[in-house]
Amino acid sequence: TKADIWALGCVLFLLCFNKHPFEDGAKLRIINGKYQIPSNDRDFIDFHDLIRLTLNTDPSLRPNINEILYHLENIAKSKSIE
Repeated sequence: TKADIWALGCVLFLLCFNKHPFEDGAKLRIINGKYQIPSNDRDFIDFHDLIRLTLNTDPSLRPNINEILYHLENIAKSKSIE
């Protein structure tokens, strides 16, 4: 479901940046999707767009799992990972 895609975005954010995107749990920040990808991050730049897509506040604009797999495949190809 689209809620699961949101949760996946939170997990991906956590794996990349070692913190939850809404660490303080502020409901207003969660509802408005106010999170900050670290501006100095260069290690996980390939995942920034995927994180943004999954944490879209409009569920109808979030990708489905097939679209996520497509993004991950492209990231893997760009890194020569099979």
